[in-house]
Amino acid sequence: MGHLPDPQLASVLSVPLRRRILDLIDASDRGVSVSELTAELGCNHNAVRQHLARLEQAGLVRGIVEAPGRRGRPRRLYRATPTPDVYARLARLLLALRAQRDAPRTVGRRQGRADAAIVATTDPVDALEADAREYGFSPRRITRGRRVDLVLESCPLADAAVDDPRTVCALHRGLAEGLVEGVGGAQVERFIARDPRTAGCRVQVRRTS
Repeated sequence: MGHLPDPQLASVLSVPLRRRILDLIDASDRGVSVSELTAELGCNHNAVRQHLARLEQAGLVRGIVEAPGRRGRPRRLYRATPTPDVYARLARLLLALRAQRDAPRTVGRRQGRADAAIVATTDPVDALEADAREYGFSPRRITRGRRVDLVLESCPLADAAVDDPRTVCALHRGLAEGLVEGVGGAQVERFIARDPRTAGCRVQVRRTS
């Protein structure tokens, strides 16, 4: 697995047995069953299931029912969830920027609205926080009534942002604005960019409903 800057994910993986389970799942290209994990680790099924539940909750693994074809009841197999590539996302945005010939913020907002159509929540702040967490920005939420600040404790795009902050930061401001607008019920009021080498950028959102 790659580097996990988010403190909540680090907490999930702070348990050695849970980390070992994730490593075994990550090393498999076909999925791993509970019985296979217990046989490899020499521990009971309940302990393995509890750790798998935490890993699923953190979005690090997903369970699927295997396709029919073997004797007996189909097993539930666990596979590692692919880690989103934040630089691949930036590359797609830059290609769109070149093709559409719009301002970076406009291109980002357009993509954010498209992303809003497939999020798993109807809460705009939850959607924005989940997106930031998924792509490694380690968001920290501060709520003051109807206003919510998301402080981005990590910048996985620090190198690119240092080289061209006007483009990279504007794209991500637009993404945040478009995602919140697309989900509805809030708007991004301010996007405060900081030095990407120390992070701490802040997205200020106000709920409107």
